[in-house]
Amino acid sequence: MAIKEAVRTGGRSARVQESIHRAVRDLLEAHDRAALSVPMIAAQAGVTPSTIYRRWGDLSTL
Repeated sequence: MAIKEAVRTGGRSARVQESIHRAVRDLLEAHDRAALSVPMIAAQAGVTPSTIYRRWGDLSTL
């Protein structure tokens, strides 16, 4: 009998990254780039600001 393995879609890390990138895109439609902040992006993405700082370091890297 063959055993089927479930295909992973990237896990939590991929979902967090996508939600942050989506939040940036959505916010850029409504605000000027200079108006964006890490706390604003984090709130839109449903994560803490420290999640963004830990992964990207600062807003310009994101």
